[in-house]
Amino acid sequence: MDEKIISKQMKELDERQQLLVIAMEECGEMIQACSKALRRGELYDHSDSETELKKEVGDVYAMIELLVEWDVLSWDEIENRRDVKRKKLSRWSDLISVSESKLYEQENTPMDTEQQFTISTEEEYVEKFGGWRGGVTGK
Repeated sequence: MDEKIISKQMKELDERQQLLVIAMEECGEMIQACSKALRRGELYDHSDSETELKKEVGDVYAMIELLVEWDVLSWDEIENRRDVKRKKLSRWSDLISVSESKLYEQENTPMDTEQQFTISTEEEYVEKFGGWRGGVTGK
């Protein structure tokens, strides 16, 4: 009886809602596959756990593609967020290569004094700082 109620409710979901529900389910299955692989210690030996993990990652990837096709998000948004995550990981984990981590460190290096003061017009100031606050002196 409960299955009929659940089935009826699921049929009332529109396509975008179905997309999100299935994406959630697939992410849950991937989480479970990761957990089983770690718990069983079978991640490195071409075991059933590794095969299951690969399958679930592929399923999640398929759902990500569908999210893009349905304009829930874009590849640009995904890639931008991926870059943010890699930058964070370069600081807090050993998963990102040393050479990539050094590139991120260079991005965070403050500008030298000459670079800081090459703004000569109001337009350049507005573009760089997002607004104008009076004269160049800031008064």
